[in-house]
Amino acid sequence: MPAAFAFLPAGVGGAFAPLLVLWGLLSFGHAILFHLVHAGGFLIGGNCNPLVCLGFVLLIVAFKLMAHGALYRSATFGKDARKEGLGPLGLQFGAPELRLLATSILVGLFYLVIAGAIFIVFAVIFNLSGLAGDERNTLKALQTVFCRHQGADWIFIAYAVAAHVFLFFLVVRFSLAHVATVAQKKIVALNALGLSSGNVFKLFCGLVLFSAPLVLVMIAVVHHLMPSLPHGAPRLMAHAGLLAFTIFIIFPLIAGFLSSAYRQIVDLRAK
Repeated sequence: MPAAFAFLPAGVGGAFAPLLVLWGLLSFGHAILFHLVHAGGFLIGGNCNPLVCLGFVLLIVAFKLMAHGALYRSATFGKDARKEGLGPLGLQFGAPELRLLATSILVGLFYLVIAGAIFIVFAVIFNLSGLAGDERNTLKALQTVFCRHQGADWIFIAYAVAAHVFLFFLVVRFSLAHVATVAQKKIVALNALGLSSGNVFKLFCGLVLFSAPLVLVMIAVVHHLMPSLPHGAPRLMAHAGLLAFTIFIIFPLIAGFLSSAYRQIVDLRAK
């Protein structure tokens, strides 16, 4: 934990440019895009041109990859980060960023396959159970079960809770994939499961500890601050403030924590 906080200044400094652009795109990009689309006539049937929207999404993805590349280079290589391709203020896009993209796609596909299988099994058993009654809409039937929670309803409620816990557990198991990809200079996807083996609980506690402040701030902003603010600029600024906290504080802390955990695991296994 101390290593994560110690890394915070260096992390923000090393990845400042992509973090700043990412914050700007997520905070004000949708508003800017809305005005540009209407002013420039990029509309098809009253909706945004798909190519313009796709370009905006790809821009966000590119700067997120640059931010992660800069953060993990700084956290993993320290003073040698420049030799590993760290650009001025974190602006670079090279082989590590492409490997991070490939890792994200492979891990995401694996996660979707597992989540899809869990959902299909749940849906088949639920529809065969007869608990849906006369309700043709499965989602509404599920809502009824979760609100009613009587008798056999608890079986499906327990299944749903267990499925969410398992999927979060899977996220933790893959949490070292990105830092390992940068550190090992190769795509580390399913191999990340081996890295986290035996350390899942520690990783879980660390990620929860660093995510808890974000969750608390989000609850405070969304449920308490936002309703009291008028629409327009005040709400936009509150949204931008929440994103600033997430991008400039939580992102570097998690990168520092995962990089420190990765180094400790590798050092222990090397002995």
